[in-house]
Amino acid sequence: MNSYNVKAFDLLNNSQYSPTFAYSVVEERIKGQIHYDSLGQAAIIGTSSGIFFLVGDEKNSQVSEILLKLYEEQAMLNKRFTLFSSTSSWDMLILDTLRDNVKQLERYSFTYDFSTNIREKSLPKEFSVSKMTSLTMKKSVEFTEEYIKEYWGSFANFHTSGFGYCILHENNSISECVSIFRSKQFAEVDIATHLDFQGIGLATYVARLFIQHCVQEELIPRWECDVSNESSIYLARKLGFINPIRYSIFIRN
Repeated sequence: MNSYNVKAFDLLNNSQYSPTFAYSVVEERIKGQIHYDSLGQAAIIGTSSGIFFLVGDEKNSQVSEILLKLYEEQAMLNKRFTLFSSTSSWDMLILDTLRDNVKQLERYSFTYDFSTNIREKSLPKEFSVSKMTSLTMKKSVEFTEEYIKEYWGSFANFHTSGFGYCILHENNSISECVSIFRSKQFAEVDIATHLDFQGIGLATYVARLFIQHCVQEELIPRWECDVSNESSIYLARKLGFINPIRYSIFIRN
């Protein structure tokens, strides 16, 4: 890791919450950008797909200027702008700077309890399991090649640093769990099941494969979702995710 990125890494480690994508950028696993204030006491870390995180000294006045410029650049090109915040002080700065241009939403970040007993459960004969590959992604409804390109840049990069599992039925991928982001320490869950196959335990099964992979690779699995997503919160707790941290994100209106 170069010296320019080390400063951002230290800021992330000193924050009460730092999203996995920010670590991914700093570790250069995915393409992104890091913008510091002049003293290096605060930074905005962003992915090439338009997801950003504010970290560091909330009292730094330069951050507002950097933030406004980034927002205007994204808006001018009609690109995605999603901004993560870890404290109420950052929330206030963001709202003061961007005002009615953004909408505030609340999310949870769950920590995994490694003492959880993961019980094996067999799949019915009509289903089979596969790792996520370029071939299975062509059969996927949710985690397509376009998804991988947006968050990972390419399948080659996903294959190198990311991972995932899927459940197949009649040669179709109908339940999937992938790492939307991954760092040296964390792997963040993204999960989806086809509507016709929900409610029969497939999401639980495929998520446990993801967790087992994390345990084997000494990664901490992360589960994040909107505070209003009751089904996701239920599944997270069922799988052994605990102690949710509440944080805000801001999306472009």
